[in-house]
Amino acid sequence: MGNIMVVSTVENKKVDCTIKNVLYVPNLRRNLLSVKKLEMSNIKVTFENARVKLIDKDNKL
Repeated sequence: MGNIMVVSTVENKKVDCTIKNVLYVPNLRRNLLSVKKLEMSNIKVTFENARVKLIDKDNKL
């Protein structure tokens, strides 16, 4: 279990963010992200126009 740094694009700007408590599964061939865990961390998740938006309590990524 650990944290990972992710670089995202928000309004054409690169933004660094940290996803905490990530579980590493060596034999898993894909990356999984738990929407439930994000929501439990007060991150709002929305899906629209083939994109995913993650918004925190301060209306930031």
